[in-house]
Amino acid sequence: MNQPGNWWRGIRNPEVILQLATGRMKKAIDPFIEQLNIKAPVIVYNGAQLVNPRDNQVIQHFTLERELAQQVINCLDGFRIDPIIHVNQQPYALQITDAIKDHTIKTGFSVMLRRTCIPY
Repeated sequence: MNQPGNWWRGIRNPEVILQLATGRMKKAIDPFIEQLNIKAPVIVYNGAQLVNPRDNQVIQHFTLERELAQQVINCLDGFRIDPIIHVNQQPYALQITDAIKDHTIKTGFSVMLRRTCIPY
């Protein structure tokens, strides 16, 4: 990660609480948490999890029922979308497309292939 610029110097005040919210998984933002010395809970998975960065404990998480998740995936069929579904911190995909390959290279995380994205 690049060195923080001038903006970072302005918020290094100990009275300022820096919180991070992202669509990424927790492991993907660990370098940012460490370098920015974030102590407040982080919001990951597009708001689906709230995690304590000091001990990696999940404070709160939101999930979809299996049937609803499968319906959402079925609705995506025919669109040029490659869903990656996270189950127990493991990403799954219906097929390994170029976009999925690019994602694995970019993040360094492997995606498991499943005939159905909702593992049993």
